[in-house]
Amino acid sequence: MQQIRQSDIATWPDEYESILEFYFWEPQHLNRFSPPPDRRKALNTVLEHLRAKEVPLNHLFSIFFSLAPAALSARLISAIAPDITSSSADLINSSAFRRSKLRGICQPDLLLIVDGRPVFLELKLQAKTSKEQLLKYALAGETIGANRDIPPALVLVGRSAKFAAADIFEREREAGSLIVPAKIERRAFSVEVSPERLVEAARRMPIFRASYADIRNHLLSELETISTEVEGGQTLRKLVVGMVYVLERLKP
Repeated sequence: MQQIRQSDIATWPDEYESILEFYFWEPQHLNRFSPPPDRRKALNTVLEHLRAKEVPLNHLFSIFFSLAPAALSARLISAIAPDITSSSADLINSSAFRRSKLRGICQPDLLLIVDGRPVFLELKLQAKTSKEQLLKYALAGETIGANRDIPPALVLVGRSAKFAAADIFEREREAGSLIVPAKIERRAFSVEVSPERLVEAARRMPIFRASYADIRNHLLSELETISTEVEGGQTLRKLVVGMVYVLERLKP
């Protein structure tokens, strides 16, 4: 007899993996086919591989921000980027945006509009950031055409809050020695942004650094304020607890 345990109660991150499991077993629904038998991997092997990748993590964060109240999202952004104070933050991720030219400039992991200000989040696990990637974010921010007095911001998030390439990038831009590589220059010209304008956009773009532990700690503090006496509070608690569960798997 199969016993149902407390741990069998569904969480939304588990539901995300259940979707992956379905397409693992039936890839034909995505117009794809299983690899030859000698190249097939076990389901658990595939899931463990995906849990170590940034793209599924981006998906989970996108689900979280798409469902979280705008005020909670704003508080979270302020917690990891203290200079950004606001009352509302909304995720931008429509199908039209995912296929837009702007999205193609740098393929941001997450873009939120925080009281009208674009804020990019770049999520890192194993990979490192680079000068080229930071310039792409500056170009994307410039293309959005935000308020010149409140430039777009970038938040780098990793297992730790240390990003050596960002430190070098900031030193170069402050020293006036930031050089735009030819590949990025061509991309900038494609959206009618000159190299000089891109360097100025990079100089103005604030770069914040945070760890997944920082996000987890803030969400734990949010849990203390959520009342479960009403159904909405119960739903919100499930959302936050699910994200905490995801973050607890990302050990430093």
